[in-house]
Amino acid sequence: MEDREDEVAARRKALIKDLENTVWIGLEYFCNDSIPGSSSLLEESLPENPNVILFLTEGLSAEVLDVYNGQGRNLTPNLNALHSKSVVFDNYFNHTAATYRALRGQLYSGFQYLGGFNEDGNGLEEISTECLREKVSVSTVSLFDILNDCDYNTCYINCEPGSPQICAYAASYGADTLVTGNYPGVDRLSDKQTFETLSSTVLEYQRRNEPYFILVYNLGTHHGFDSPDVKYADGTNPDLNKFHNYDHWFGNFFEKMNEAGVWDNTLLVFSADHASYPAPEYKNVFQTKREYFISTVPLFFYHSDVTPARYDVGGRTSLDLAPTILDLLDRQ
Repeated sequence: MEDREDEVAARRKALIKDLENTVWIGLEYFCNDSIPGSSSLLEESLPENPNVILFLTEGLSAEVLDVYNGQGRNLTPNLNALHSKSVVFDNYFNHTAATYRALRGQLYSGFQYLGGFNEDGNGLEEISTECLREKVSVSTVSLFDILNDCDYNTCYINCEPGSPQICAYAASYGADTLVTGNYPGVDRLSDKQTFETLSSTVLEYQRRNEPYFILVYNLGTHHGFDSPDVKYADGTNPDLNKFHNYDHWFGNFFEKMNEAGVWDNTLLVFSADHASYPAPEYKNVFQTKREYFISTVPLFFYHSDVTPARYDVGGRTSLDLAPTILDLLDRQ
C-alpha cells in the first residue's frame, strides 16, 4: 500500500513538473514585455521627469489617417506630419469599446467587469460606482494615481462639463484637476474649444515649471457628429468634416506649443479611446468591410529630440498603454 502511495506521489510530482515546463514554454512564446529597440530609442531622447500629454481621441481608427488608408484625400495633414516625425507603433488595436470601458481599461490596464448600466451588463454606457464596488473585490490603481504619487500634477480635460455622469466618471480616475474651459452654458465642448482649453492649461503648467500629466479626450469625432467649424471640401460629408476639423485644431495646438518650446520637455502620446464605429456610412467613406468595433488605432510618441521610427507591434492592444508610459517615465 505504501509503495502504491509513493508511486502516485511520484507521478503527481512528474505531472506538475511537466505542466510547469509547458507553462514556461507558452510564456516564452506568447509573453513579450517590449518591442526590441523601441523603448531605449524613446528613453534616450527624453529629459528627466518629462511632462506627458496623452491624447485618447474619440473613435479614431488608424484607417482614418491618410498615411494608413492610402486614399490621397489630404484629410489629416497634421496627423500625417506627426506620424512622420514620431516613434510609431503599427498593428496596435483597441482592446474594447465603447468610451467608458475603453478609457478606464487604458488608464488601469485592465478590462472592466461589466460593460454598462443595462441589467444584463451588456450596455455601452457607464456602470454605476456602487455596482463597480459590489463587483470588484480588489482595489484598482490608475495611471493618474501612480503619477500623483510621483509628484506629477495630473489633469483631465473634461469636454462634457454639462453631464453630471461624465463629470463623476472623469473624477473617478483620480486626477488632481478636472478642467472644462471657460464656456458658460456650454454642456459639450467642440474640438476647437477642447484644444483652446488644452492650450491654456499646458501653458499654465509650463509657467509653473513642475512636471505634469494631462489626459485629453475630445467629443467632436464621435459617431454621428458633424463639424461645427472647419469643413472638408464641399462640407457635405459629416465623417470627413469631423475628422478634418479635429486634425485642423490639433495642428493649430501643436504649432502653438512648438513655438512655446513645450515639446522640448514634454512627451506627446497620441492614440484613441477605441476604433471608429463601423456604421454603414463610415464603412462606405473609408472603404472598409470591417464589421466589429475593434480595429487598429494610431499610437505615436513624439518629443522634439526623438528619432522617427516605426515598429510593428503584431496585434498588441491598448491595455499596454499605461505600463508603456510608466516604463518610459521610470528611468531612475
